[in-house]
Formats: sequence, structure tokens, C-alpha cells
Amino acid sequence: MKKILTVLALAMLVLPVTARAADPSSVEKTARRTLKYGVTGGVNFTQVQANALVKDRDYGVFKNTTSWNIGFISQASLNNYTTISLAALYTKRQATLVEDESWQVKTGYVEVPVSVQLGIDLILFRPYVDVGIFGGYLVNASPRNDIVSFNDWEFGAKAGAGFQVWKFQLSAHYNWNFIPVLKTDKGIVNYVDLSLAILF
Repeated sequence: MKKILTVLALAMLVLPVTARAADPSSVEKTARRTLKYGVTGGVNFTQVQANALVKDRDYGVFKNTTSWNIGFISQASLNNYTTISLAALYTKRQATLVEDESWQVKTGYVEVPVSVQLGIDLILFRPYVDVGIFGGYLVNASPRNDIVSFNDWEFGAKAGAGFQVWKFQLSAHYNWNFIPVLKTDKGIVNYVDLSLAILF
């Protein structure tokens, strides 16, 4: 847990710099108006694209499993329609075996997603579509043994939609992971996230 908090704290130091770099025309007199920071959290619905996670052994079918994510977010408004969003998250994902629910694969990543929001301000609320990429580093996983060996890194793309009311943003995304979760298999773990962010 100490390692997770340290990485998230370092990532938060980078967020303001990156957000300002996304809008070079925004100098000090407009930075307070275009830059926002906040916290975010939500649930993940994991989808395993493989019948087996471990090579040479059929573990059957894994079902969708609910987990969670939490972290910090920073956003820079480039104009009335476009917003750059950058976050530093700790995200949990797991897969549960259909035939034996006691057998689970669990992972925890420090993840950095960056995306572009395209939306329209309708005064009372702002609906938007959101597309981007994400990368992450594995900080904990189970089970770990001679058979199960996890990849340390992940990378993928995401697409979704959401809406903002005052300081609150509610969004949903589908996340495509390009890197297998295990070194010994081609199984891909994609997931749907539903998140709520509070911006200041």
C-alpha cells in the first residue's frame, strides 16, 4: 500500500505540468479558469477473452467480475468543446472461474489514462464522448506460483461517454488491453469502468 500511495503522489505532481502543456496558449491569467483537479473512483467490470489463463491447462471459462478503481484527475479545457483529461489511478481487476468461484486471478495496477473529451455545454449539464489511451504497472497480483507469471506492464485504448453537472462527472468506458495479463498465455483482460469524478 505504501508503494501505491507513493506512485500516485508522484503522478499527481506531474498532472498539473502535463495539463498546462496541453494548452500552451493558457498563461497564468487563464490557467485557473482552464485547469481543474479532483478525485475519481468507480467500479470495473472485468471481461476475460480466453477460456484459460494458464498455458497447457484448461481452467474452463472465467466470468465477468466486479472490482474497483480510485485516484486523482486533472483536466485542461482547450476551448468550449475540447478537454484534455489525465488521471493517476489505482485499479483492481479480477477474474473468477465459473466452475469454481474460489479460484480467482486478482491484479492491482497503478494506471495513467489520458483522453480527449469532446462535448457541448448545455448550461445545466455537459454531455461528452471520451477517447484515449492508458498505461499501467502491476504492483500486486495473485496467485503467484511456478505456473502463473504476470506481465508487469499493460497498455491499451479506451472509449466511452459521460456528462458533467456542476463539479461532478459521471462516465463509462470500454477499455481494450493490448498486452496479455500473463506471460504464459494470450488471454486478454478487457474491462468496462463506471466512474464518478469530483473537480475543483
